Amino acid sequence: MADDDIVSFAKKVEGKNWSYSQANRTNFGDIGKPADNGSADCSSFVWYVLKSCGYQTSDSPWTTFSVETYLNRISAEYTKAGDIIINNDNPHTGILLEKWKGPDTKVINCIDRSKAVCEGTYQNMFGNSNPSTGYYQAKK
Repeated sequence: MADDDIVSFAKKVEGKNWSYSQANRTNFGDIGKPADNGSADCSSFVWYVLKSCGYQTSDSPWTTFSVETYLNRISAEYTKAGDIIINNDNPHTGILLEKWKGPDTKVINCIDRSKAVCEGTYQNMFGNSNPSTGYYQAKK
């Protein structure tokens, strides 16, 4: 699948009534078929999207601190929609909806808000202006 499939599938999940939960972070339904009322945290959401789109992942959902093993690190200038962004300072991960252009870059993620899977700017979703850990592409 192409990177636009990552974005398309993430937006498909956004249309569901998911909640944010670290305790129930794997309640997303079958791979490729998101539950209508699922739950995840930020890293298990990214894992679920990549797994559903056929990318390399661990057998079970990863954490923000362990996701890098399965991704290729890239520099900001090579990012595009569908790439992964990680910040370990205030542990959070999400999916870019466009090429990185600074804190106003649009992302989709699972976060502790009323609509858990949602879109917003990097700064609004991650709470800072630059990712401490970096930018990554999924491996096939």
